[in-house]
Amino acid sequence: MLTALTLSGILLFALAPYVVGLPPALLNPTPVSRQYTARNGQPLRHFLSVDGQRIGPEIDFNQIPDLLVRATLAAEDKRFFSHLGIDGIAILRAAVANAKAGRIVSGASTLTQQLIKISSPRSKRTFAVKLTEALQSLRLEREWTKQQILSAYLNRVSYGNLFTGCGTAASGYFSKPLSDLTAADAAFLAALPQAPGRMNPFRDLRPALQRQKRVLDLMQKSG
Repeated sequence: MLTALTLSGILLFALAPYVVGLPPALLNPTPVSRQYTARNGQPLRHFLSVDGQRIGPEIDFNQIPDLLVRATLAAEDKRFFSHLGIDGIAILRAAVANAKAGRIVSGASTLTQQLIKISSPRSKRTFAVKLTEALQSLRLEREWTKQQILSAYLNRVSYGNLFTGCGTAASGYFSKPLSDLTAADAAFLAALPQAPGRMNPFRDLRPALQRQKRVLDLMQKSG
């Protein structure tokens, strides 16, 4: 009986992700908003897209600084390269923390789940929606490489102030290309997607700096 249940569980885990499709928006290029530059390439003005965001051209993974990748993983998903799309350890830890607090104080979404979420139409956060996103994350991990997932996330996530994607955020906050980011810059950018409205540096710099220091600490601890 135990063997049959085990086999059934393995079969369910193997097949369930293919019951759901991936978000169509994830499979298509993100529309780029119009930008005017000087002859030397210096940005002059960046207009908004139809979705009201400033979105630059998609950046390949090999052009994204390793510092920004490491800062993002330290801030959002330290077991990214070892999980299969969902992080069981993080889920258990968040459940314990939330139970102790009597409210939701911690989440457990992986970068893959976050990528699925930002690529899907907005909807109420029901159990069915979260289950669907979890299955989609498992499927995406089987069809894309980790580098593809990281690249898509960093190109599509919001950094606040209408800056979508790490390249646009680097230009908007620091007036520099990604290749010139320091460790402090990378940690600052990695801090923002968690709560871009609350940590808006143009309104109040302190929350973003506090989170930046936390990210730098996490980077140091991870080596």
